[in-house]
Amino acid sequence: MKGTALEQDEIQLHENLKRLPLSHIDQATSFVRLREKYNLTEKQVAHIVGKSISHISQHITILKSGSAILDALSKNSITFSVARELSHIKNDQYRNRYLEYAITSGASLKTIESWVKELKQEPLDEQPTPALTALPSSPGNNEPPTCD
Repeated sequence: MKGTALEQDEIQLHENLKRLPLSHIDQATSFVRLREKYNLTEKQVAHIVGKSISHISQHITILKSGSAILDALSKNSITFSVARELSHIKNDQYRNRYLEYAITSGASLKTIESWVKELKQEPLDEQPTPALTALPSSPGNNEPPTCD
């Protein structure tokens, strides 16, 4: 096989993406490896693999979301969209509490989006401590867990 190391890695990644669908985590890891190995921007990685910049960015962001989210995603306990939305919660306690609810009660993406929106609007010191919260009685409830 001729070509530069980058060209060889491009070909290998394309083959991997086409052969068997890579998991979201495997895709993200491949994108990061390519970016770091060749000092590329996300835009350059997107061009190389034929995906959108947002696809690359969202996948890379997932790798930074914490081991609990990555574990749940790898076990298919949550969808990529739910993992992506939960990754917007910076507070580990809140993120893990809402992840737990998403897994056990099947919170929808719409529900989680509303939680994230509410968390971003409320100052952290005024938010209930996740350990003291109770889960809503039904998964259809769009309210995040709160203190009574």
